[in-house]
Amino acid sequence: MRLLERFVVRKETELLAVAASQKVSADTRFAEHLLSFARPLIQNRNPTVIENANAEQVLGRKIAGVGKVSLLIRTKDRLTVLDGIDLSIQAPKDAINRTGKVAHTFWQYARYAAELVIPRKINRVAVIFNGAAHPGATYRDAQSFAREILAERSELLIEHDGAEDLSRLERLVVQ
Repeated sequence: MRLLERFVVRKETELLAVAASQKVSADTRFAEHLLSFARPLIQNRNPTVIENANAEQVLGRKIAGVGKVSLLIRTKDRLTVLDGIDLSIQAPKDAINRTGKVAHTFWQYARYAAELVIPRKINRVAVIFNGAAHPGATYRDAQSFAREILAERSELLIEHDGAEDLSRLERLVVQ
């Protein structure tokens, strides 16, 4: 038993810890990429920006089980939440899992925003950062899945981090 505990159980625990840190690292890297994309908009408008925003920060109250979003941009008239996937840092399987999580969170925010005493309009922006110059079949499958699912659950889908997409985001945030 001691040998089992020392060599097997301990290694499983260490592997789980490494896997968890890699997930956190991918989420952190995505948030950094998203923030650097939105930075010109943030600097020009000077809104309130919250990274890793929870339900209380978005909806004004705690709601159990409601996920966080990578970025919240709050102007005086509007709330915009941004989240998505980054295929340059996520394996296709991880991107598919994250797509489901983001879609579910966006669905929750739309649902609970409508149920508030004073309903709030929350713009949901899905972002798909692409990473491969010559994508394989599994990559293209994950990208197509993310595009279809996230387009359904958001007001705006951004697939490139260029000036045109930043302008589309700015129009949504400022309207």
